[in-house]
Amino acid sequence: MQEPPWNFIQYTPSTTSLEGNKVVGAPIHPDWVQVVQVSKDSEAVPRVMAFIHSHLSKLCFALRRDMVDHKDILLLSFFNRGECHFLINIYSDDRHSAVKFMLDQVIDIPNLLYMGGDFNVRDAE
Repeated sequence: MQEPPWNFIQYTPSTTSLEGNKVVGAPIHPDWVQVVQVSKDSEAVPRVMAFIHSHLSKLCFALRRDMVDHKDILLLSFFNRGECHFLINIYSDDRHSAVKFMLDQVIDIPNLLYMGGDFNVRDAE
């Protein structure tokens, strides 16, 4: 998902505030697991996200920040029949920072099954 809705959900009890602590995030559903690439800047809103249905939990999906650590790139791995496969979701801002990051970093992603995203790259023709 590109630019997921990231809104106030509810307040939770707090020991420091009578109003409570704000819970902010994307919509949740008990049958779907959220995977979010959160920026190191706690105030920044995530721009890439994945929802994985609970029926696919046997595939052991994992966020792979060890391979690609960028706020606008979500690299997921999963196992099927003993092999590790990858899916990647890329959001490129108006400066194309994620695309440039991928070009600058020589990253070998074997068994990459899907690359998608909102690249915001315009072709002059």
